[in-house]
Amino acid sequence: MNIQIIRPTPSDVGTICRIESACFPEKEAASPEQLKKRLNIFPDGFFIAIDTDRKPEEVGGSFNGVAVGFIDGACVNSDRICDEMFENASLHDPLGKWAAVYGLCVIEEYRNKGVGGLLIDSFIEKAKREHREGVILTCKEEKINFYKKFGFLPLGISKSVHGGAVWYDMMLNFIGK
Repeated sequence: MNIQIIRPTPSDVGTICRIESACFPEKEAASPEQLKKRLNIFPDGFFIAIDTDRKPEEVGGSFNGVAVGFIDGACVNSDRICDEMFENASLHDPLGKWAAVYGLCVIEEYRNKGVGGLLIDSFIEKAKREHREGVILTCKEEKINFYKKFGFLPLGISKSVHGGAVWYDMMLNFIGK
């Protein structure tokens, strides 16, 4: 398995939608319209993981291999994610203090093989290069320990009720590091 992390183009929205719907329950998954808006408004907030050892299954993508995961997020001035951020891509502020992860998706056969780590590392490094204060996200309780491995601190139950789920706020603060 050879994983390459790349930036998607607008032609990759179908691939992103396919991965999103495979990874999140319908109530929690971003709609194709939401993902298309995000990709148009903050394309630099997306990274895709490509298995370059496999032949592409789709025609028209911008990569050579099979997409097996992605991460997306915007820049915001709040240090917590609220539900409106998931719905309204225009809340992205290119000068925002925080990088907010909206979703980290890895297809099932590639889970627990380091793909999610490569994606979150890429997102964190981008936030550092851009001199953000840190990275924020929400996750389910069973994912807290995964994010702790990357330096995120759990902040308790989130006010977000996105998709009717219970979410936990996590923060990776670069200030003072």
